[in-house]
Amino acid sequence: MPKTALLLTLPFSLCLSQPLYAQSITAAPDGTGTIIQHQGNTYHIQGGTQTGANLFHSFQEFGLSSGAIANFLSDPSIVNILGRVTGGNASMIDGLIQANPNLYLMNPAGIIFGENASLNVGGDFFATTADQICFEENCFNSVGVSDYETLLGSPTSWGFLQAQPGGLVNAGTLKVRKDKSINLSGGTVVNLGQIEAPGGIVTVAAIPGEHRVLLNQPGQLLSLEMTDSVLVDGIKPLALPELLTGTSITQPSPAVEEGDVVIAGTIEAAQVDLYAAGQVKPTDVDLVQGKTTVVRFPEAAGTTILN
Repeated sequence: MPKTALLLTLPFSLCLSQPLYAQSITAAPDGTGTIIQHQGNTYHIQGGTQTGANLFHSFQEFGLSSGAIANFLSDPSIVNILGRVTGGNASMIDGLIQANPNLYLMNPAGIIFGENASLNVGGDFFATTADQICFEENCFNSVGVSDYETLLGSPTSWGFLQAQPGGLVNAGTLKVRKDKSINLSGGTVVNLGQIEAPGGIVTVAAIPGEHRVLLNQPGQLLSLEMTDSVLVDGIKPLALPELLTGTSITQPSPAVEEGDVVIAGTIEAAQVDLYAAGQVKPTDVDLVQGKTTVVRFPEAAGTTILN
């Protein structure tokens, strides 16, 4: 089926002439053991809590101004670095994030990658506004206590526990190494920049609230389970208009609805999976390069494969 029969064309505007809010990176005083060393324009992130091949960090704030670097340090035994942001403010990231292993960043309040945002990550990269990153036995919670000793292996699901999850916007250049993957998930997800995973998989998912997303094997579709609505203490997820207030990124026009995935920038990968509780809205049929799957939650019948 031709792409033009499935993809919508929408006018969008993007203004990035002003800097994003400058944010710093600070450790949360919650016993996780994250240590931040600020040297010049670089935040060296070390310490944390290690369980098996997983290293956990907890941040009060996590943001970068243009030219700043978040440098996650780890020994070669670490496979996954997982960071949560507990302070209740959205992450405004306009600098470079670098790490050797797979990197997971969770902030339920919302995440924005500015026009100067970029990656230097040796493994896969995950950014999510979920409230939990869950493993076989237990979950890494966005706030409060996590039983780190039980968080072994790789994550198996995200928990979007609140009624409306926070938004996620990319206006930067998010690129990983060959055969690695990028996964962006939130209540509403907008790509205005570039996402590249040569030989890998790009997943962009707008998840309905009160659902758990099961992370299947590469090449398989995500699936959902209902959960009870939970208020996460101290964190108010920001919808797209609130998330963009005070930034230099202009609200798309016409207005984006909660649960939409909007593609107004390029995505290049061997496989591109787009999931939405609302609509999938590319502004041009040629923006997405790669074998593409479009899924509208919760109806599995809404699945479409684009070659």
